[in-house]
Amino acid sequence: MFDQRRSYLATLITSSLLSFGFGSVVYHNRFVASFGRDTKSVEIVTETITERSRMLCADRCMSRTLCVGFNSRRMPNGRRECELIQGPSELNNIQREADSVFYRIVNMRFPRDCADYYTMYGYNDSGKYTIDVWYKEKNYPTEVYCDMERFGGQWMIAISRYNGSLDFNRNWTDYKTGFGDVNWEYYIGNDVLHKLSVSRPHEMLVKMESFSGETRYAQYERFLVDSEEENYKIHLSGYIGDAGNAFIYHNGMSFSTFDEDNDLSNYNCAATYHGGFWYKACSTVRLTGRWGESPADETMNGTDGLITYHQGIIWSTWLTFLNHPKTAVMMIRPIV
Repeated sequence: MFDQRRSYLATLITSSLLSFGFGSVVYHNRFVASFGRDTKSVEIVTETITERSRMLCADRCMSRTLCVGFNSRRMPNGRRECELIQGPSELNNIQREADSVFYRIVNMRFPRDCADYYTMYGYNDSGKYTIDVWYKEKNYPTEVYCDMERFGGQWMIAISRYNGSLDFNRNWTDYKTGFGDVNWEYYIGNDVLHKLSVSRPHEMLVKMESFSGETRYAQYERFLVDSEEENYKIHLSGYIGDAGNAFIYHNGMSFSTFDEDNDLSNYNCAATYHGGFWYKACSTVRLTGRWGESPADETMNGTDGLITYHQGIIWSTWLTFLNHPKTAVMMIRPIV
């Protein structure tokens, strides 16, 4: 068994590439500790846990601020005993004393999306995951929410609206990088939408529920978002569902915010309707508007006392402009 506290030495003497073959998960650098010039001894805390795989050991380490690496050994029951090495940042080059192997996480490659977690590793629980968004030979680790249950699972949440706790009247930069809590109200970011959708073909699903409990969905068999240089122009095709094909009105449109007006109207749609979106002149769908049930809802009232019901979340081929969905979730997944 591992001791709960041990001494570690600060000398790196060998380095080589080590790949365990976990698909998209790679641990770089295998180090062996030894005495030598300029060594020093420090005391750190280790944490021993059990997990199903080395990948999960690494994921546990990545979730802890002070974890710099881990040891993993197979137990008789097939699970893994993981010793998480935790300490200050200077421990990045401090290796284990004695002859046990230490795996330092220098570069971590996570699965590309929710579909990889589902198909390659058998994850079927909805929740927060870390994916690697690959773009032009670089990877960008990103936290996302995966819906592994509805409509066949493997969906990654791009927009989620539940209770109006998050203001979606944001500037271009916020919509570019994303904002909110992946577990609740959230916008994933146009950069991520572009990088994912150009990496391989994607489809899109919008799931909505009314305040009376009625549900509708709209699915598009092809989904693509262009780069920022092209104003994150959206491309949709192949509608199926029962909410109506309202989103097709926005096909081919650039993204707009109150500080970046790219719509076809003679006024700024994003500023007028309180949220960034792929406006045309202006919208038959708006998943980023104000949250609220009807014009009578106080959350829908403007500061000047006027009722601003057109600023709400809308899907015009299902509910009228005077009524708005209670929840609206936009999801994407690769076509497999």
